[in-house]
Amino acid sequence: MFKRKRKRLREINIDDLENIRLSFKLSKKDIADMLCISQCQVSNYYKCGFIGADKYYAIVNALRSHIEQEANEKRNHLNSIIDTSA
Repeated sequence: MFKRKRKRLREINIDDLENIRLSFKLSKKDIADMLCISQCQVSNYYKCGFIGADKYYAIVNALRSHIEQEANEKRNHLNSIIDTSA
């Protein structure tokens, strides 16, 4: 009968970003570089306690592509070792 609209998150708690930052051993400067913003703006996010969902997911996607790139490089390296030993 009634369609329930999914509520889109517009802001993400800064603790979620801090967990990612600590897991990947990133500095606040690294985060600022990923988002192409200043460190001052990153500090402001920490002060207010929230970050925009678009910025949060931009960081997550950048990390995901970085991890995939590292995995591909390792896979290619292992394949080259296997090919030369065969």
